[in-house]
Amino acid sequence: MTMDICSIWAYQEIVDSGYLGDKQAEVMAEFTSDPTSHTASEIVIKLKKQGRLSENIRNRITELTKMGYLEKLDKIKCPYTDKIVNRWKWTGKKDKASKELVLKTCPLCNGAGQITSNEYKGGDKE
Repeated sequence: MTMDICSIWAYQEIVDSGYLGDKQAEVMAEFTSDPTSHTASEIVIKLKKQGRLSENIRNRITELTKMGYLEKLDKIKCPYTDKIVNRWKWTGKKDKASKELVLKTCPLCNGAGQITSNEYKGGDKE
């Protein structure tokens, strides 16, 4: 499976911007509305009760942790699954107030949409 290098570049631009995507924002809303610590299962159950989510949020928690919004607190026995799971806590970092779409030209392909493997110096595209 290959991924267009421009897609990788665009994704990294979004991550570096500090703006949250819709699903990330839904998860963060739960952490900021109740700043105590939570497991992923607890957040999923809250969101499902509100009809706002129908998927596992583990990837969103990982992304939010990498972006500095959440931190791993400790491990506990999950009250829903009886498994030992991570408990997460909001760091206090706030999302940027407004989102502004900035169209940029990919510096790797200059907007052409593709580059040859000889032009790509970042590693294997696959």
